[in-house]
Amino acid sequence: AVDYNKLASRLQLSLTAYSATGSLSLSVAAGRLSYSFGLKGPSLAIDTACSSSLVAAHAALSGLRLGHCAAAAVGGVNLQLIPDTPASFQKAGG
Repeated sequence: AVDYNKLASRLQLSLTAYSATGSLSLSVAAGRLSYSFGLKGPSLAIDTACSSSLVAAHAALSGLRLGHCAAAAVGGVNLQLIPDTPASFQKAGG
């Protein structure tokens, strides 16, 4: 969402109902994906930098073990659309 928003701003693209899904926040995309696949129940976006998928899987397993849900779906995606963020991490020694 961050890179897409930066890219759209640089290109001066106007927001539409579809582009807003990928540029406003991580939670919007998670909710839209759940809706598109017909999933019911809470939809959650987790952003922990490098461990987001692992933390999401841990949260899903915890919910299953505690009986909070009967099923869970976990997915992870990382797109680097522009070099700003990786370049700043490199400068910081990350």
